[in-house]
Amino acid sequence: MLLGNGWTGLHNACHKNSAAAIRELGRDDRCIPAMVNMETGSGETAVMLATQEGHMESVVEMARITGTDFGTKNSQGQTLLEVARERNYAQLVQFLEERSEEERLNTQGERSTPQLAPDVAAITLGSLRLRDIADELENIEAIEAVLVSEEISMQEKQNEEIESLEARHQEEHTQLEESHAREKTQLRTKQEEEKEEQTNMRSTNIKRKSELERQMQAHFSSCATSAPSTSSTPSPDVPECPVCMEEMKPPMQIFNCRNGHLTCADCRPKMTIAICTICRTEFTGRATAVEQMLRQMFNCQ
Repeated sequence: MLLGNGWTGLHNACHKNSAAAIRELGRDDRCIPAMVNMETGSGETAVMLATQEGHMESVVEMARITGTDFGTKNSQGQTLLEVARERNYAQLVQFLEERSEEERLNTQGERSTPQLAPDVAAITLGSLRLRDIADELENIEAIEAVLVSEEISMQEKQNEEIESLEARHQEEHTQLEESHAREKTQLRTKQEEEKEEQTNMRSTNIKRKSELERQMQAHFSSCATSAPSTSSTPSPDVPECPVCMEEMKPPMQIFNCRNGHLTCADCRPKMTIAICTICRTEFTGRATAVEQMLRQMFNCQ
């Protein structure tokens, strides 16, 4: 309970006018009269310090502590009543005067009936203690009521925070599921579009390949059954450029890709990317065999 420079917890509580702290300290078993009436370095007891500050509540609580010396004096030799009068603490003066009068009457009663003094003192002390106990019980009940109220309020606030957190979590979960569903749908749509595009490209390649094979077959059949003649008309089975769709007649230069697809010399330089428009492979060079065959078909040198 010692805080330094002779100050105790009671000195500090009286200085801050904390009646509740004084009450709790007074219930401590270590709060004996020697500790209650301990003086600071400047010669002030706790009750003197409360009187000098004009703290009525603290003085009343100190009066309830057994052993408090109300006859104490400060370093100037002033009593509690003299200090209160000097500083014009009217209520405190009235309390100290009434208490002094009660002590005087109690003293006279003890002198007039000495044989009853022990019993009267016991009864008075018991009454004081019962009153203190009753006051303390009321304070405890009030504190318990406040604690219960605060506990209920805290529980309600906690429940509200939990509900708010759960609602926010559920909302975020729903938004996440909706976002996942949208992304999944977009991905499926994109995959279907790419698959359809590949199917269309494959179908186009198959048709183009069949057409070229038919044209080549027709050409070879015509060459095998017909004799070369200078007056013969050109065969209609002339390959067409897949870009400009024009027949590639001599002396047109013809280029081919790795898979044998043909392109005319007019379209080949115009391509931004030098790849076959049918199979998307690079061009390998001139299709000289096809050019030679066409020159023979048209009797060109």
